[in-house]
Amino acid sequence: MKDVIFKTVVQGSSIIFLDIPQDDFYYEYNNISIDAAKKLTKSYFREKDENRDFDIVDVRKDDYTNNVEITVKLDNSKRLSLV
Repeated sequence: MKDVIFKTVVQGSSIIFLDIPQDDFYYEYNNISIDAAKKLTKSYFREKDENRDFDIVDVRKDDYTNNVEITVKLDNSKRLSLV
């Protein structure tokens, strides 16, 4: 799934945005929720071999782009267990 996720990094910040097409999101998850966003984000980091801890700030559907946008705050002081 990492091939369909577009990552935007805010320079000088610990905020990133993960955009995924709605169809791909709904293929894996039944609804747009914080829990689904956490699972997707953890899976994304695991597939990218990035050892990150994070908090989901927001998750929303963008009807204009037909994407689901996940706003993620990285916690660089902690490391995520990928196991």
